[in-house]
Amino acid sequence: MSTCTTPDCENPTDLYLCGQCVSDLQQWIDQIPLLVENLPAVVYRISQTKPIGSMRSNGGDADLSPINLDALQLQTNLQMVDREASSYAPMEDAAKQAWLIVEWVQKADLLVNGPEPEWVNHREVRERIENQAPPMPTRQLIPWLRKNAKISIKGKDIRNWAARGKLQPVERVGQPTYWPHEVLAVHRETKGE
Repeated sequence: MSTCTTPDCENPTDLYLCGQCVSDLQQWIDQIPLLVENLPAVVYRISQTKPIGSMRSNGGDADLSPINLDALQLQTNLQMVDREASSYAPMEDAAKQAWLIVEWVQKADLLVNGPEPEWVNHREVRERIENQAPPMPTRQLIPWLRKNAKISIKGKDIRNWAARGKLQPVERVGQPTYWPHEVLAVHRETKGE
């Protein structure tokens, strides 16, 4: 009895792949039929997902060829995977074959489904903004919002929101000051965003 030939796996086995690695490989192989079914849309550029930054500065595709040759090659490679994972276990290069199949499936999945959306913690962003900008009088707040939030609010809007009770000033002595994040929240609420 020896150990599995898959890197970072030291499970004992009589073959070149242990039972766990065969099971993992089978899960990857099970994804192939659906990917092969959906790859032609990417191959013929009927429908495709584009990673961020893959557009030219003029808005056009970075690659103008009529078909996506990478997707075509992946489709061909995946169609050649025509056996169960257990049939790879006795092969001397089983770990290499498994690695290659996993690579193909991951690349095809990226082409078909696009990259995973980046998760944004909105609460953390809001807290960071709250701590970043101190309360400001209207004459400072309006240019700050225009520069940092890319929105245009008039002083009259802020005064009206305060008069209606939608916005509470932090300080009332002299010129009233307002938290930028509170003004943004009222603006979003007012605009229905």
